[in-house]
Amino acid sequence: MSKRRKLDPAKPPVGTLDKFFRKPTSSDRGEQPTAEPANVPQPGSSAGDDDTHIGDDAHHQRDAPRVGEPGAYPHALSAPSTSGQKKKTKGKQTNYFHPEWRKNRPWLHHESGVGMFCLLCQKYKKMPFGRPKWNTAPCVRMREGSVKEHEECESHKDAAQRDKETTLMQDIREASNPAVSLSAMEKAFASLYFLVQRRIAHTTNFEPLLDLLSFLGLKVKEQIRVAKNAIYTSDKTVQEMLYVISEVLENETLTELTTSDHFALMFDESSDCTNVEQMAIHARYLSSDGDLQVKFLKIVDVLQPEINAIAGAARSGDVDPNEAGIISLNAEVITKRVKEYIEKAGIDMQRMRGVGTDGAYVMTGRRSGVVKRLKDDVPCLIGIHCTAHRLNLATSQAAKCVKDVDQFQNILRQLYDFFDNSNVRTAGFLAVQNILLPEKEGGGKFDTPGKLLEPSTTRWLSIGNSVERVKKAFRDLIKTLHREGTERADARALGLNRLVTTYKFTATMLLLCDVLPHINALSKAFQKQDSDYTVVHDLVTSTITTLKSLKETDGVNLARLPEFLEIAKPGLQNPSGETHFRNNTRGKYIDALTENLQDRFHSEDVQGMSLLLSLFKSSDIQSLPAGELPDYGKETVTAAHGFFEANAVLGTLDELQQEWLSLKNYIKKVPEMSDTELIQRLCTRQALQAVYPNFSQLAKILRVIPTNTADQRDYSLK
Repeated sequence: MSKRRKLDPAKPPVGTLDKFFRKPTSSDRGEQPTAEPANVPQPGSSAGDDDTHIGDDAHHQRDAPRVGEPGAYPHALSAPSTSGQKKKTKGKQTNYFHPEWRKNRPWLHHESGVGMFCLLCQKYKKMPFGRPKWNTAPCVRMREGSVKEHEECESHKDAAQRDKETTLMQDIREASNPAVSLSAMEKAFASLYFLVQRRIAHTTNFEPLLDLLSFLGLKVKEQIRVAKNAIYTSDKTVQEMLYVISEVLENETLTELTTSDHFALMFDESSDCTNVEQMAIHARYLSSDGDLQVKFLKIVDVLQPEINAIAGAARSGDVDPNEAGIISLNAEVITKRVKEYIEKAGIDMQRMRGVGTDGAYVMTGRRSGVVKRLKDDVPCLIGIHCTAHRLNLATSQAAKCVKDVDQFQNILRQLYDFFDNSNVRTAGFLAVQNILLPEKEGGGKFDTPGKLLEPSTTRWLSIGNSVERVKKAFRDLIKTLHREGTERADARALGLNRLVTTYKFTATMLLLCDVLPHINALSKAFQKQDSDYTVVHDLVTSTITTLKSLKETDGVNLARLPEFLEIAKPGLQNPSGETHFRNNTRGKYIDALTENLQDRFHSEDVQGMSLLLSLFKSSDIQSLPAGELPDYGKETVTAAHGFFEANAVLGTLDELQQEWLSLKNYIKKVPEMSDTELIQRLCTRQALQAVYPNFSQLAKILRVIPTNTADQRDYSLK
């Protein structure tokens, strides 16, 4: 609050009627006053609690002194008014301050009951038009026009320009402050990279991680947060740091990729949590030492460029928005995005030897799929359907061919939903497990099986893991269903209990526990980044042989069928059901599974791949009689030369045949060498590369051909 002056009774106060209606003075005519008023309100002082209307009333004369001028009251509220006279306003203008005038005008300051000030003019001591108004004296004419008039005057513009230059220089000085430690920034980048490399949310954990480092004595956060505009822990800065890290990693990968003679790409499209179509691209290539590298390259927004193009054409009037075509994720769009990225990254497309996809029709269509479109530019390109996808399809389709197995999977899903949809049921299930858990010999109890796992035909390994969990908690599951059905009168629990305690369900559960672990082990092998096609055929063949043996003899789990039947229902025996199960369910399921595996992993369905596999089949060469060795594989070498010569990968056919004859003798002399070891030697040993330059190139091509679509976690974006 402004201090009120004590009035001297002997002297009439300034502002009485005779003084109020005095003649104009030099101050009123705009002349420079000789001295500043004694009681000029400054910004920050308050003249009243309410926002008072200040302006020209009807009883004020034109030459009446304004607030802050000599002879006026320090506050507009102190000015005397003439009773009985009505106030007038000009037109519809309001005589009070509007807060919206401050929009884009941070310099505008309003004091309630006083007037308006310009903070810039005060800061740089500017007197617009040679008068103190807006600086030491307030502007009391509450009109937007007054604000605009002051904003356009030269004194204010000069103050604004000086403030802009001063702020810019201050930002530059603070940004280049030597207190920002380069070592601290390196530690901050390393901390951020640690989070993203382990798939930990960086937006919420970066600053807490720096706080932990500070607690441990590493003052990283304090050294990178040195000024108001140099706060390197803000969300915007963290995103920029993450972008820099991604650019560095991508450039390093592209540098290695461009120096490799052969490479392959793996890509698959998926939708993120906002249903935006995205495509993840991985690269598979050999380093300068011949070691296999599988690196993530980019996530490409597939449809956004098409959306932007149509929107731009509609805005320019070239296309009617109502007649614009439907945007779809087709082979043409995907191929276009892949080529755009290859060109932008500076990669030589003619050195691309393979493409790994998920096998969708848009990818593998024979007439217009993505692989077909890429092969039009690179004839020796080999398109691969991901082996893990193929294995999952073979398993799921085999289950659908057998009624009992298909019904078992449906019951498995119902069991999971029954407990997953109720926390009370889940808690009861876990409580039963703790009660019935057997004790160890030395004291204590075994670990509980835990909650049921979700079975999904689209998630690899999930069916096998779900069945194994039901088997481990079989006794607890039956007890829980019986309790839920009797004590809570849950009809659904009673129905599930009747389905679970049957011969068919119990026998099928144990059969799948014998079969699916072999499928899961095969799937894990295919998902290894360093896997190649030299082991795919052998692994599939050995798995098929193992499955066929389970058709005739019981596995380790099915051999315990009497024990589990006693758990399901004491005295449960079903001779007719046993005959049906062993002769139909088990036999049909294993036959369907092995047939699907053979059909989906037949190597001859990929042109070029069968040629490469035949050339490096060391076991076949080692088993040949000496008289058959010279003529072995000549036709295969000729076909391989014809397939790859379009890209000038190999030398002449005569050179290739000569190398082949020498290579066969080398393989014959090393009987313990496997196919994988042979390829590895040709890719890494310079001595062998000098003797067999053409076959070294073929070995490198076979090494980079993908067996899968790389890290599936990149595609699980939802």
